Amino acid sequence: MSIYFPTYRNIYGATMLDLFVPTSEAAYIADVSDREMNRAVDEHILPEPLIRSGNGRRFARLGAALASFYFTSEDVYTATLRRRVVEDVSKDSHAGVRDRYEAGLPYDNEARTQHPCHCQSSISND
Repeated sequence: MSIYFPTYRNIYGATMLDLFVPTSEAAYIADVSDREMNRAVDEHILPEPLIRSGNGRRFARLGAALASFYFTSEDVYTATLRRRVVEDVSKDSHAGVRDRYEAGLPYDNEARTQHPCHCQSSISND
């Protein structure tokens, strides 16, 4: 049995990449509770660019992964080190995503649908 995670949403006939997910989905991805996801925001564990507020909190998938790291490694690493890792990883990876998101651009579909040998794969963007 496999679980379907929608990465594209059909909004008004246009398929769009959904970069941010609701709290419950982010908690599921991170394998933590909704309460811990909200704690990641309230205690400023996750940087603001990985969080959207407004019509409920929404999290970048990277934010969910970093929350998972933060909460599941608390018995191994100090809070200071975990926060530093979260900050460094999000800083390094967020710049490219932010630029594309703010420009209203999806990820490079051509690169997503081709194998390294430049042949077409069976991945469909529908």
